[in-house]
Amino acid sequence: MGLKYWLVHPGVILIFVHIVFGGTPVFYKLALNDGMSMTVLATYRLIFSAVSLAPIAFFVERCVTKP
Repeated sequence: MGLKYWLVHPGVILIFVHIVFGGTPVFYKLALNDGMSMTVLATYRLIFSAVSLAPIAFFVERCVTKP
C-alpha cells in the first residue's frame, strides 16, 4: 500500500479540494483589484474548468460499455 495508495486516498483528495476552494476567492480578489473585468474572469474560469475536466470525462466515459 505504498505511495500509490496515498495518491488516491480520499482524505488527500479532500484536503486538496479544500485548499483549492479556499484559495480561489483570494485569487479572484487579487485579479479584480488588479483591474481585470468580472466577465473576463468568469470566462477564464469556465475555459479552465472545461479544459481540466474534458480529459477526465474522456477517459472515464471511454471505458463504459454501451447496452
